[in-house]
Amino acid sequence: MSKEPGQSSGFGMSLLWTFLLNLSWSIPAWILLILHFYRGWPIIWFWIALAAWLVIILIASLGLKFVHKCSTAEKPFRENKNPYSADKYTPTKDTKTSEQNDNNKN
Repeated sequence: MSKEPGQSSGFGMSLLWTFLLNLSWSIPAWILLILHFYRGWPIIWFWIALAAWLVIILIASLGLKFVHKCSTAEKPFRENKNPYSADKYTPTKDTKTSEQNDNNKN
């Protein structure tokens, strides 16, 4: 699957939009940050929850990219074996076309 020069896959923009749309999934991390400031919980729990949110979304996005790439794979050329196909049809000497039949009627 070749791309035109200057054409990107758009994965980075897609990932950014996915992060923004799934911002509500990061609520546990923000709750842990609030607990850090008010209760003195270790800040590492906030970073772990935030990293887990980012990793889950990244894996989901990469999975969707893989599925898209598999579905748009180029298919190899297959020869047309249909004997009635217009591309295969070549008139023989004794076969007259409709134009020749019309000329003969006049």
